[in-house]
Amino acid sequence: MKCVYLILLFLSPHVSAGILDTTLGNNCNPCEDSIARDLQYQSPIALSDAERSYIVVRRRQCLEFGKIHGGSKASGRLNSENESKQSGNADEDIKPALDIGGGFGNEYGGYMGLKVSYVVLKHLSVFLSLGNYFPEIGWNVGLDAFLLEKTRRNIFRPYAYFAYGMNDYLRVSYGYSDANSFGSFNGAYYGFYAGAGTEIRFGKDKTNGPDISIGFALPNDNFQKDLNSKFGPYAVSVEKSYSFKFALGYHVEF
Repeated sequence: MKCVYLILLFLSPHVSAGILDTTLGNNCNPCEDSIARDLQYQSPIALSDAERSYIVVRRRQCLEFGKIHGGSKASGRLNSENESKQSGNADEDIKPALDIGGGFGNEYGGYMGLKVSYVVLKHLSVFLSLGNYFPEIGWNVGLDAFLLEKTRRNIFRPYAYFAYGMNDYLRVSYGYSDANSFGSFNGAYYGFYAGAGTEIRFGKDKTNGPDISIGFALPNDNFQKDLNSKFGPYAVSVEKSYSFKFALGYHVEF
């Protein structure tokens, strides 16, 4: 179309403003702007002053049109980037519903076991743990209170915990020299314990990683009573738990 209009203009040195208006149209674009430049600077024919003035006006309109719509595109890109960032920030603020881990220590029911936590709030979860606490199956229920939010935003999430469950054991072996016989006593005790630790989460979504904590068992009257009474002259060996507690595990969040 550009070539056709140029030929017409070349053949008729007195092109009307109406034809130019049809050529450039109301919707300017870089191609139409190029036509105006060709007519103004490169046409081999002489245009009238009115035609030149009209071309200059239309060219300015095209340039303004490009600025407006170019700015709109840039604004659209900026808005899209902001929406993407806001969406990413929203994803980081999402708390997991469940946290499941396996490990060693009192938070996992004894020597070794499983801990399942339900995340009630970003700063609070409740947990149940089951494990091997010789000579029985150990279990614990408790709360984890987080200093920082339990969300994807934080890699380290310090917490304090308080729980009730099996937290002490006592094993005593006896040897009765006069009767040439042996015996044993095994006891497991329930009570409260508390401590503190931190979660560490890796990966793009920060949904898996280790938990590490230390704590202590609150005094248990039955444990102390049996420890004092069973540790008699015939006790060959005594094994008991310590008040200091340590736990280490690996967790995955859902």
